[in-house]
Amino acid sequence: RCLSDWSSDVCSSDLASLTNLYDYAEAMERAGKGDRAGVLFQEFETKASAARNNPYNANERLTFYYADRKRAPERALEVARQETAIHRDFSTLDAYAWALYRAGQFKEAKAQMDGVLGVGVRDGASLCRATRIAAAAGDDKGAQQLETELQGLGQGACPADAPPAQAVKGSAQ
Repeated sequence: RCLSDWSSDVCSSDLASLTNLYDYAEAMERAGKGDRAGVLFQEFETKASAARNNPYNANERLTFYYADRKRAPERALEVARQETAIHRDFSTLDAYAWALYRAGQFKEAKAQMDGVLGVGVRDGASLCRATRIAAAAGDDKGAQQLETELQGLGQGACPADAPPAQAVKGSAQ
């Protein structure tokens, strides 16, 4: 039902998981339906926050939500640290590295992302984040190598991105 009518207000209540709700909100945003996306992102935040301590949660997405959409790096770090205490898989560590980056903790972010890349992860989104993290940590050569690798995947350039908190404040770590 949702796929045939993406503009339906009923659809969000029919989504099977928080991850799908987040993806749906992003799709609405890309489709130019910013108001609807905003409502869906708020619904995601409410539900994902309530489910943070459940074994099946959306903490990785919640980390990215706080880091990128809410521009709340400390909240992103709180969620990411909670999740990394339980899970040490690449996607959890990727989210943690990004939260650290958004909080302006570039060297620690790079160390975490190096661990993610060290196991062989090479998806476009992670490489985009790794490129930004390496550059912010002062590893220009590493950032260039990651950018080349990203282009080799056919990804081209990373999407536009706001600077991390510390860069906005004018200080670097």
